[in-house]
Amino acid sequence: MPRITVSVSDEQAERIEDLAGEDGPHSSKSEVMRYFIRRSQEADELEQENERLHRERRQLLDQRKERNELVRYAEDQRDQDQRDRERRRKPAWTRAWWWLTGEPE
Repeated sequence: MPRITVSVSDEQAERIEDLAGEDGPHSSKSEVMRYFIRRSQEADELEQENERLHRERRQLLDQRKERNELVRYAEDQRDQDQRDRERRRKPAWTRAWWWLTGEPE
């Protein structure tokens, strides 16, 4: 196993000593450093997963927005079709009057 020498601040050295001491959860300073490296790798994986979830969320929000726009369009089209059917049911003289004067809103 390769050996690496690292310089750390006094505060960091004290933290490593606390974790590797007789009362600490790790048996040696090397074990403490390996623990921190593993935690760093886990943090990187979690960050990647978080980014993936954010992308997926944005995609779902975009899909929902598109769906809502389609629903609004379909409702508007349905309303327009209903108005057209109602206009066609009016007598010819009413439609002629509308043609001359403009259809009321």
